Amino acid sequence: MAQTECGNASVDLLILVFKDEMSQLIEEVYGTIRKNASLIEQTESLFDGFIEYHRRDVVIARALIRELSFSGNPGRRKDAFTIPEAIIEKLVHFVSAARARDEIRADIDPVEAARCLFASIPPVRAALRMSGVR
Repeated sequence: MAQTECGNASVDLLILVFKDEMSQLIEEVYGTIRKNASLIEQTESLFDGFIEYHRRDVVIARALIRELSFSGNPGRRKDAFTIPEAIIEKLVHFVSAARARDEIRADIDPVEAARCLFASIPPVRAALRMSGVR
């Protein structure tokens, strides 16, 4: 039992560090994105920053993402939602700006569009990039 508790504490610490690093990364990457770029360019730039971060250590990145995605620990579930919600918040800004410059239709809900972008683009790009395909 002590081994399990120690293992859980190690995973919890790793996840806290990951969450803090990702929160900082989200802000840093967002700050570098051209405000007049197209919605797609902005979205790709945002996710390219995350892909580069995860490329540092793919094995750890996969383990962390798996743990956050499928954890039975309720405390970790909250952490798991913190990162995507912060990313979606940035995507909402991009979608709202795209609407304001008439790049997309005015009747598109920025929150729903941001969630769709989050759900559809990163898994495909991340899988391709992590496997070495450009």
